[in-house]
Amino acid sequence: MTTAVRTPPSQSVDPAAYQRWVRRQKAYGRWEPLADAEPVRAHVRGVMRAADIGARRYADLAGISRGTLNSLLYGLGSGQAVARVTSSTARKLLAVRADAAHGLTLPAVGTIRRIHVLIGEGWPQIHLGPRFDTHPQYVSQILQRDRVTTATAEAVARAYAALEGIDPIADGIPPHGVALAKNAAIRNGWRDRAYWDDVGRIDDPTYDPASTDGSPRYMSLGEDAIWLSEQGLTRRQVADRLGESVDYIDQSIRRYHAALAQKRAVA
Repeated sequence: MTTAVRTPPSQSVDPAAYQRWVRRQKAYGRWEPLADAEPVRAHVRGVMRAADIGARRYADLAGISRGTLNSLLYGLGSGQAVARVTSSTARKLLAVRADAAHGLTLPAVGTIRRIHVLIGEGWPQIHLGPRFDTHPQYVSQILQRDRVTTATAEAVARAYAALEGIDPIADGIPPHGVALAKNAAIRNGWRDRAYWDDVGRIDDPTYDPASTDGSPRYMSLGEDAIWLSEQGLTRRQVADRLGESVDYIDQSIRRYHAALAQKRAVA
């Protein structure tokens, strides 16, 4: 459990409140001079970018309250960034280093593709942050990264699975926000969930949807499953050989036959 460190009132905005705060700190034996917040803020943001962590994780590592860190990074109620912080808070924040906070990382491509899918399903970025257990502003930063921590990848993957089939509007997202998100996905040509389910390569950094012929995975999987069945393998053996469930193999075969029938009808 972290100990809250109250952010002092602004000396320039409310001198009287600041002096009362100083007197209380001295009376409690907690008085210490204030430090310039800007270099501390720059350090925190630099570590967050380098280590791919959010404000919540940084606050936990520093041993300060999340409210104190949010005040430093995003400002108080007025939206203005704090100008000074206590020396103890500054020391705790500056003690966090990127190499210690980094943790295991992996290519960001799968995480980014999942976020693109969710946006295409009508979930605006600002509403995805809480789903990923991070600050809403951090989602846009994830989309610009080459690598992410395992924790970030797992959080996005959990939300991706949990939101499958959920209507954003029914979940409280304003209709105009849903429309804007879907239009952004269309405008950018982002692939949808069904596409990635078909190709099965959402986490593969070597796979480029733009450079493929667009043939869905169920076509090759269905063809392979039919061939293996013709060699005498049972459906369970086919599924085990191809690394899929029996239900998915059956579905792929049905879709393969339907696609061939459609091609013949057009021809």
